[in-house]
Amino acid sequence: MLIISKDEIKKVYTMKECMQAVKDAFSLFSQGKVKAPLRTQIKNEEGTGSYLCMPAYCKEYDASCVKVLNMFPENIQKGIPTINAQVLIMNTETGTVDGLLDGNYTTQLRTGAASGIAFKLLAKKIVRLVPLLVRVGRLQRN
Repeated sequence: MLIISKDEIKKVYTMKECMQAVKDAFSLFSQGKVKAPLRTQIKNEEGTGSYLCMPAYCKEYDASCVKVLNMFPENIQKGIPTINAQVLIMNTETGTVDGLLDGNYTTQLRTGAASGIAFKLLAKKIVRLVPLLVRVGRLQRN
């Protein structure tokens, strides 16, 4: 099994590449070509932590993965991360785990990329609305 750390990901993968990958993934998902059910969340009995599981499969890319994320807010008092995540990459023919990625860093990349894509797509529409909003504001004052 290949284990890929945050530092190794940083060396070979840029935000620009991530934005394109996320854009492609959103497109494939909207076309129904990606199976990605809603995440499963289980809270521990003490109420101090949550365990989340997010599987995905895409036949077109011959790709399957599961992101496992644990949230323990009280970890901040222990000086350790409150969120810990890993991404398991599975072989689509055998189901065996081929790789393990640092899920904290990949989550940060994906979140940033998704926000960037949304801004790029929506910014032009928002800018077109500004003159209309200004006119409406003026009408309300009269």
